[in-house]
Amino acid sequence: MSLFVPFTRATKLLQPFFEETLKNLPQVSFMVSDGFLWWTSESAAKFKIPRLVFYDMNSYSAAVSISVFKLFTEPETKSDTEPVTVPDFPWIRVNKSDFDHGTTDPKESGAAFELSMDQIMSSNTSHGFLVNSFYELESTFVDYNKPKSWCVGPLCLTDPPKTLGGNNNGNGRVKPGFFPELRRTKSLPASKNSEGFSGVFEPQRRSWDL
Repeated sequence: MSLFVPFTRATKLLQPFFEETLKNLPQVSFMVSDGFLWWTSESAAKFKIPRLVFYDMNSYSAAVSISVFKLFTEPETKSDTEPVTVPDFPWIRVNKSDFDHGTTDPKESGAAFELSMDQIMSSNTSHGFLVNSFYELESTFVDYNKPKSWCVGPLCLTDPPKTLGGNNNGNGRVKPGFFPELRRTKSLPASKNSEGFSGVFEPQRRSWDL
């Protein structure tokens, strides 16, 4: 994890190439990008494409983190182990040690805190979230998070891996099961010609009413 911040920051070097690709695509309805790639929101705004943020976490973790963020960055909360009540969810108690100091202590974190802030600001200006969960499991937390979240999970419920070519002894290339399952959901139609997750969807295919 020591290389997480410099590695994530380095991904911004891909932005010119990403935007060149966007420039050569037909008009698209929206784009989906990973929450860690904060700079994609800049590209989305530049091309006037609504951006949806994807995190492979559930809504609970995001909601609790948002609710306690201000509390943990206040000088009064000094202890790392003293339990505190989550302001918007009083039945939940956490402490600072449950979270990465890079997001709770700006004086100690520096680059990690700045990266976290960039990602949060980027997410807050997006058009919504795609969440690896289902609404009935954590509706309270799905409704709490803003902008709006759409549940597309659980993505772990996929078909058994299919072998492309080879024989029944397991020789051959294994067809990915994760993203084809994502493509089969009614809320995320993508190109029939794509074997993987394209990230930018074709405009003629309907999705949500954004």
